[in-house]
Amino acid sequence: MKSYVLVAILILFCCYSHAQQKNNILLIKSCKNALGLTRKLTKRGNVIDYKFLSSEQYQLQWGRKGGSLRTFYDTLYCSDPSTRNPLLIQESAKYLLMRYGCGSSCWAGIVLPLYKTARPKRIYYYVATDLKNDLIASIDITENALYPIFIIRNLRTGKVQTVPVKRGCIAASPHYCLDSATIKNKIFYYKWSAKMDVNKSNPFKRIRIRI
Repeated sequence: MKSYVLVAILILFCCYSHAQQKNNILLIKSCKNALGLTRKLTKRGNVIDYKFLSSEQYQLQWGRKGGSLRTFYDTLYCSDPSTRNPLLIQESAKYLLMRYGCGSSCWAGIVLPLYKTARPKRIYYYVATDLKNDLIASIDITENALYPIFIIRNLRTGKVQTVPVKRGCIAASPHYCLDSATIKNKIFYYKWSAKMDVNKSNPFKRIRIRI
C-alpha cells in the first residue's frame, strides 16, 4: 500500500514540476514580448542578449559576434517599467553605450567595453560622449555642491577632470539649466543658463580635455 502512495506522490510531483516549468516558459516569453528582450545584432556586428534568472528576473549580456558573452552584474525585473530596460544608444569599436530611465528626470548610461581588460561602468546623468577617444561627460547633481559640476571621465585610464559651473542654476536640479553639451577633438562644449528657461542665445563654453 505504501508503495502505491509513494508512486502517486511521485506522479503528482512530476506533474506539478512540469506544469510549473511550462508556466515559467510562458511568463518568460510574455516578458520578452512586452519589453522586446530579443537577441540583437548591432550595426557593427556586436551582440546584445538577455539571460533569465527566473520568470521575473534577467540580466543584460553583450559581446562580439562569435565570441563569449559577458554579463552585466545588475538584476533587472520584468515588472519594472519598460523605461528601466537599457537600450542601445551608441556604439564604437571599443564600447556599447546603453541608456535607461531611473525615475523622474533621471537617466543613466551603462558603458559596456568590448575588450576584456575593462569593466562595465554605470554613469548617471551623462550628457556628452566621445567613445572613439574613451570620453564621457556627466553632470553631478549633488544638492550640497556649491556649484554644478561636470565630470569628464576617461573610460580607458579611469582619469577624471572636473569642470565647475560658477554661474549656478536656479532650478530644482542643475541639469534643467543645461541646454546642450558635446565633446569634439578633445574639447568639451556646453551651453548653460543660470535659470531654467534656457536662453538659446547663450554662447557655448569651451573646455580643453586634458585626461
